[in-house]
Amino acid sequence: MDAHTRYQKKTAEFPSLKTVMMSPANFIAFGFGSGLIRPAPGTWGSLVGVLLCIPALSLSPLMITLITFGWFVIGMWSSHYSMKALGVHDHGGIVIDEIAGIWTAFALLSWVFPVQTLNGIEVWYVMGGIFLLFRLYDIWKPFPIRQLDAQLHGALGVMVDDLLAGVFAFSTLAVLVVGFIMIAMSAVGGAFTH
Repeated sequence: MDAHTRYQKKTAEFPSLKTVMMSPANFIAFGFGSGLIRPAPGTWGSLVGVLLCIPALSLSPLMITLITFGWFVIGMWSSHYSMKALGVHDHGGIVIDEIAGIWTAFALLSWVFPVQTLNGIEVWYVMGGIFLLFRLYDIWKPFPIRQLDAQLHGALGVMVDDLLAGVFAFSTLAVLVVGFIMIAMSAVGGAFTH
């Protein structure tokens, strides 16, 4: 994303609530209205993504992955429509990409960790970890996220950087969880050797 596009994105006017509510594509692209909340509409959209994951905790990894794919397809359609309607590439209020990115991390996690077994506070630890790590990578945009964001245009450009941020968030969370388990196991093992 070049400097002009970043400036255009930051200074673009936000549509009215009525404009967002009257169009199904805008309503979805703006994260069911969460993209209108300022400051930090991406953070609010990510929070909606997390909240939408909670009812899916009981689903199989395959179902979660199919829903994630659905978010991506719907995100491509709705963001394309909204960008054309607003005349701004990747308007700051378009947060369907954040929702799809959160779901990407959630879907990957579901394949390696039995999310169906989470209960109570565990759900909030795991989903909080996904949320924080996703926002870190979505804002920071480490290699190759920033480069893809700059090179890809249109709806694909809007969606792909957040998909990668979701992959990075999952990877980091997995490393942290494995590290925690290894430390806990060595601490417990050490307690029995003395």
